[in-house]
Amino acid sequence: MSRAGAPSLNNSYPHVGLAAYFGRALWRDAERVERVAALLVDKRWPWIPWWASYSGLHKRDDRSSVRVGGKNGVAPLVEGLLFPKLATLRMDRARGDGNFTSVFLKTGRVGEDWGYEAPFDLWVTCRSAELPPGKSFEARLTLAHDLVAAVGAAHATLGAWPTFDWAICDTWLMRMVLDTPVGDVDLGLPAGFDAQLGLVSKWRKFLGRTYARHPRWGTYLNDGHLAAIGGIERVRAEVAPARVERVGELTYLQLTESIETALTAEAGARRERLEALMAPILVGAPRPADAG
Repeated sequence: MSRAGAPSLNNSYPHVGLAAYFGRALWRDAERVERVAALLVDKRWPWIPWWASYSGLHKRDDRSSVRVGGKNGVAPLVEGLLFPKLATLRMDRARGDGNFTSVFLKTGRVGEDWGYEAPFDLWVTCRSAELPPGKSFEARLTLAHDLVAAVGAAHATLGAWPTFDWAICDTWLMRMVLDTPVGDVDLGLPAGFDAQLGLVSKWRKFLGRTYARHPRWGTYLNDGHLAAIGGIERVRAEVAPARVERVGELTYLQLTESIETALTAEAGARRERLEALMAPILVGAPRPADAG
């Protein structure tokens, strides 16, 4: 992705990025759509993403931004997620520098016949520092859990990043390049993380049940993933995550107790230990069908 005037890496505000992968199309379940829509304008957001737009199955069906929440409630979200000609929902808090929350969600109208384990995506990026009065990251974290459970995710990650650009790159699997008169400047992730994104793209068909993404500050694993790496007690013994919680059909592993310590050396060491333990299920590892 090439962007003139992209945010600078000098931006010191930490951001989090939630990437969840699910297999059951939203549009087939009106009750589930209503639950997800309500969460998308929930008061636990530090900054509610109140501008919603849709991409259609065809360009002519695209819909421009409409205000949601407040007096408009969730009706525009519910109607759009169920409408047969719309494929993706995009939500933002604002345009430009004040856009502290962004959401991307697939309705399920495209991808059901692709043969993917979990073809549909929920991506969320949100600033996690200098929150408005009365808001807390802990409340935002419970909202993330509720969203993961509501979409029926088979797997998810919650990354903590020092910049907006890194959060977007890791969550939305995007490459950001700043165009300058003297050449392009890569605003993306360091090489090791960037290589991990390449593996996600290459093995996306098997992401969700067979494979998991490389761990982040928060990692949601399904029961099959946990069984393949020796169970939760082995995770506790070898990684010592600060939190282990059940979220829907998944188990959530959080490396350190609070977002304030998410970028510390301790968090990095635990992430490396969890990554080593998860080697059999990481994107690109030999699949059981290929083992013989």
